[in-house]
Amino acid sequence: MKSIVNNLKRASVEMILLSLLCEEDMYGYQMAQEIKKRSNGEFSILEGSMYPILYRLTANGDVTFEEKKVGERLTRVYYHITDAGKQDLQHMKDVFNHSVDIIETLTKNS
Repeated sequence: MKSIVNNLKRASVEMILLSLLCEEDMYGYQMAQEIKKRSNGEFSILEGSMYPILYRLTANGDVTFEEKKVGERLTRVYYHITDAGKQDLQHMKDVFNHSVDIIETLTKNS
C-alpha cells in the first residue's frame, strides 16, 4: 500500500510545482516549505528530489529561472512558469481528473 501512495505522490509533483508557480515566482526551498505547510505536513518533497524535476521542467520549456542576489553572499534561483507550462499544467490536470473519474466509475460498487 505504501508504494502505491508514494507512486501517486511522485506522479503529482510536477503538477504541484507548476501550480505553485502559477501563483508567484518561487525558489526551491520556498516551494518545499509551501508544499509542507499547505498539506499540514502530510506531503513533503526533499529539495534534492525536487531540483531534478525543476531542471526537467526547465528543459521542456515549462519553467524559466532567474538568479537573484539576496544579501551580500546569497543567490537564490527563482523559478517562473511559462505560458507553455500553464498549458501543460492544464493538460496534466485534465488527465488526472479523467483518471480519477475512471477509477471512481470502476470502483463504485466496492
